[in-house]
Amino acid sequence: MKIKKIIAMLSASALCIALTSCGKKLVNYTCDDYIDIDVSGASGKAEANVKFDRDLISKVNMDVFEGKADDVQLAQIEVYLYSAVEYDIVGETKELSNGDVITVVLSPDNERLKDIGISFSETEYSYTVSGLTEPVTLDLFKDVEVTFEGISPYLKPKVEYIGSDEFIKNNVYYSTDAYGYKNGDTLKLTARYNDYTFEENNYIAAADEKEIPVEGNREYAPADSDFSEIRKYLEDFAHGLMEKDSNPYILGYENDARAFFEDGSYNETWKVIKSEITPKKAIVYTTEPDITECSFNLFWAIDMEIEKIDESYGGGDNGFEIGDKTNSTIYFCTYINDIIREPDGTLSFDEDDVKVITYATSFWGPDYVGCDLDEVVAARDGEKSNCVKTDLG
Repeated sequence: MKIKKIIAMLSASALCIALTSCGKKLVNYTCDDYIDIDVSGASGKAEANVKFDRDLISKVNMDVFEGKADDVQLAQIEVYLYSAVEYDIVGETKELSNGDVITVVLSPDNERLKDIGISFSETEYSYTVSGLTEPVTLDLFKDVEVTFEGISPYLKPKVEYIGSDEFIKNNVYYSTDAYGYKNGDTLKLTARYNDYTFEENNYIAAADEKEIPVEGNREYAPADSDFSEIRKYLEDFAHGLMEKDSNPYILGYENDARAFFEDGSYNETWKVIKSEITPKKAIVYTTEPDITECSFNLFWAIDMEIEKIDESYGGGDNGFEIGDKTNSTIYFCTYINDIIREPDGTLSFDEDDVKVITYATSFWGPDYVGCDLDEVVAARDGEKSNCVKTDLG
């Protein structure tokens, strides 16, 4: 960076007459005599002010003119020192730290400077920055706690400073994207603050950003989870529904686990002689690629022996007479849609979310008539057409 001074120049002959220095032995000065460097600020943020050292005017007066120059002559000396010398600054003058070096190189016109009886024999000066106050480095993320609310992939970050540093507490805030994180993502946490406030208090930040892995949060259970406890719960649930005064407790529609056979009869025309409940198939339905639902489904068959006891329903019921016996099967499915995998790996669910759907054969059926297990599963597949199916057998 070259510094130029443009000042109106007096003629050499006029100065010789005014200063009466012509013909005398030249006084040599160095770059250090010409340049004044003032560095202010804390280390790392300091700034250097490089300028002409006006004390050189007095030095020239004393060394060349024995201190006898009047005000006009001093002004003429100043004109020469400004106009006959240029200088370059090598290196930065901002963001300085202790140990940084500033080098100044003079380009004097020594021929012209003879008019005031001086010259510059050393034209380079290096200044090492020292004595600056070292700033205090603050780790802005040391005492920051990031937690997540909700269930992956709908996690919402919550950022809280839990430390005791009042300066950080009052002058720093943190920002992230607001919503929609899932386990496996990386959250970028940014510290926001006023640079001037930090500089004024002699602080610098160790870092302004920090990447935080999103992991170990509640999530919808993937299909490869261990559903053994869920299955056992649904088995106990289904058996509990079937037991009512030692008679079959047949299920109704979804959300309605009422008894159709509270008196031991089948829709008033058939009596259930005996029945057996058997788990037939377990299927997990999940969405992909992001799991936003996990539904565990346990399909059951109720195999019954039934006896015709009344002719009043259905006009004879396919030729069966009172006292005739036959077999009938009703299928139903117990399921839980929102199964969550907790941070410790266990699975959880809300017991209010346990649901039931019934399917039937030709003897009775509110939903499907003449169905078998494959048709029942296909019906459920259709209800979960947006999901990926995992057959657990």
